[in-house]
Amino acid sequence: MSASDQLVAIAKARFDPVTAKHVSFLFGEKDAESHMDRDSLFQLGFTGFQELLKLDARFAPFEKIFFSIAAKEFNRTQQTRGESAHLDASLRVFLPLLSGHLVQSGAQKVLEYLIGAFQVHIYNVGEVLACFMPYHETELFPRILKVLNLQSWPQFAPFKKQNIPMPKQSLIDGCMKDERLMQFVFTIMKRAISTQCMFPSTVSFFTTVLAGVMQTPTGITENFIRTALPSFLDIAACPFADAQQAALTLVMLLVHRAALTPAVVATSMRQLAQAASDALVGPFLGTLSFLWNVGHPRDPAEDEAAARMPVMEDAVVVALMKLGWKDAGVRLRLEQLVARCPLEAHAALLTEALLANLPAADLAAEPEAEEAADSLPAHARRLLELLAKHHGKALDRGLAMYLRSETVRLAAPRPAGRGCPVRALLERVFADTTHRLVALTPPPPLPPRALRPPNPQVSQLRTDWLPCCP
Repeated sequence: MSASDQLVAIAKARFDPVTAKHVSFLFGEKDAESHMDRDSLFQLGFTGFQELLKLDARFAPFEKIFFSIAAKEFNRTQQTRGESAHLDASLRVFLPLLSGHLVQSGAQKVLEYLIGAFQVHIYNVGEVLACFMPYHETELFPRILKVLNLQSWPQFAPFKKQNIPMPKQSLIDGCMKDERLMQFVFTIMKRAISTQCMFPSTVSFFTTVLAGVMQTPTGITENFIRTALPSFLDIAACPFADAQQAALTLVMLLVHRAALTPAVVATSMRQLAQAASDALVGPFLGTLSFLWNVGHPRDPAEDEAAARMPVMEDAVVVALMKLGWKDAGVRLRLEQLVARCPLEAHAALLTEALLANLPAADLAAEPEAEEAADSLPAHARRLLELLAKHHGKALDRGLAMYLRSETVRLAAPRPAGRGCPVRALLERVFADTTHRLVALTPPPPLPPRALRPPNPQVSQLRTDWLPCCP
């Protein structure tokens, strides 16, 4: 290679496409030139970053990565593969966090800095697009499209050419035609969960697009179900209440619009029951009830009802345990489910649900404390009566097992005349109900064991061979 060729190669390696083309998100072509030197660009980005720190403390760890002295002199084209991979990993966490604040001027200043200093519009196009997708119907979207290199994303090229936002229906139609675009929408939501950067804008975007696809006559295909249903169930188990609520809504819409097999519905119900959070037991229980009723045959002897019944039993018990029976808005629906579902196989869980609603002070009280039963909350008494009426035998077995273990636990020396406090409490509680628990009724004493006559064959056995016998 000649000396001139070497100089050309060095020039290409140091070529800064941003500076050369004066690409800018905030400024026009004339104003962009005055902000393209590194000192001005760094000051602009750092000012915006300080504004963001006042809004969200989660930005703090990124100061050393993007706003250090080394970052000020950073040249993306001269980094090693490992250094570029480390930067990409940081941007995959930073940009979802930035997405929730894009309407703030501070976030737009930081984005301008990332474009000028790190060329994210060339090397991280997918991450930047994901950051802006919740705003695809606003004027922010064509502004970012005009600076992005969309060679790998031709779906957005028409809107870049026309310099217009992307309408919701265009995005929905694009998802139906392009499997990659559909997967991109799911990836945005999953990354928001994995990075703990969930914002209302992300949830609204995800829900609107997926609901629009499912409401289209040809939107629900086998491929869509294979992708969407597991994703919805995973999102329902995430720690973000808004995302959980959205996932439950989308699950109900999918089950309503698609002809799912009983086995798929049963599996979905089981996963939702296990994922139910304390803050959203009502919506989870409503979703389970909806799945139970949609397409449920009138004849309960049919196979579909048989496939769903065991799952619904588990779901009811789990809901009982997590709800605590204190939410009046959900109690009526839960009462109906408890009344009609066979729960005979869940004696232990029913007992745990029952005892979880009894005041802790009452369970520790001594039998002489007569006021314990009077302090029983109305919701706990209602649960006792409902379980005793519809599932008395299962409750008997569960309480019998619990009382036996409680009696063993309290078998340590106690003052005379003091028995099991739980037994004493339940005896007083059920004195007013029509159901008399077998577990609380002492069993009749066993008849004395008859003495068996001596076995003559045994008495005539020789014992002189034993060394211990005379």
